[in-house]
Amino acid sequence: MDIKEAYERLGLNEATSQEELDRRFDLLLKREKAASVSGNADALQEMEADIEAYRTIFDYRAKRVVNEAEEERLKKFGKLSGTVSRSEDFFRINRTKILMILAALVVIVGVGSFVWNIVEDRRREAALPPVDLNIMFLGSYQAEDQSQESELVQQALLKAFPEWKRVQVRVLFLPSSKSAGGGFDMANTQKAMAELMADYPDVLVLDKDSLNWMAGQDSIADLTKPEFAKIYEEAVKRGTIVKAANNQTGEELEYGIDFTNTTFGKSLPILNDGLIAVANPGQVNNEKVLAFLEKCAGLR
Repeated sequence: MDIKEAYERLGLNEATSQEELDRRFDLLLKREKAASVSGNADALQEMEADIEAYRTIFDYRAKRVVNEAEEERLKKFGKLSGTVSRSEDFFRINRTKILMILAALVVIVGVGSFVWNIVEDRRREAALPPVDLNIMFLGSYQAEDQSQESELVQQALLKAFPEWKRVQVRVLFLPSSKSAGGGFDMANTQKAMAELMADYPDVLVLDKDSLNWMAGQDSIADLTKPEFAKIYEEAVKRGTIVKAANNQTGEELEYGIDFTNTTFGKSLPILNDGLIAVANPGQVNNEKVLAFLEKCAGLR
């Protein structure tokens, strides 16, 4: 039923006030209730058609009020009111699609930025000179200035070895037995193991507690091997060789060189409970590893 048919059926027109419409509709509902009680089927059928006509008029008038309010709102846009209205209609109809597109764009931009950063990092890495020595300080170590922890130690090492261009330094804290709580905990040791498995260094600098732990892993070089002969002899002469028990065999082996009190050790800007240099078993023929151990032993 369209609006014209609705008015004609009820004998009304658009000039009829809303109050009059409401009053007559209420009367119709009361009559319908009475007809339902009496069971007059024909009367009920007619009343249902009249109710539909009233609802058509109510809907029409409600939409007209909304449209008039919308026209009033759009007046402030002047000649652009039509464009604004169409744009709003478009967004309302396609809102879900637009939001999905915007979300996809955000993801694309984020991924693009991430990839770009990786490319830039690799480009910067490629422009750097090759790493001369990869070294990890593992133990109760903290740089004097923690905001520039690795950088300051790198600078000190490059000053000690001016022929080198680049040193990779990591400082990984493991509390010593002197710390509150009495030594290593699971979280710290798991972190250390993960770091070592991901990128095992050429050289490690350990304190006594971390040396005992590393010796138990059977992952540091025995300094009595022929490759270290000159270094070993000098360290023995100076009394700086450090032993630790191998957990596999129970045998005490000579793994490290204590350089805590050497000029070189004191030049490193790192707070420590002892500096013991040990080598990666796979790097015993690396000339720069040997140079580092020579420095620790006092041969340089």
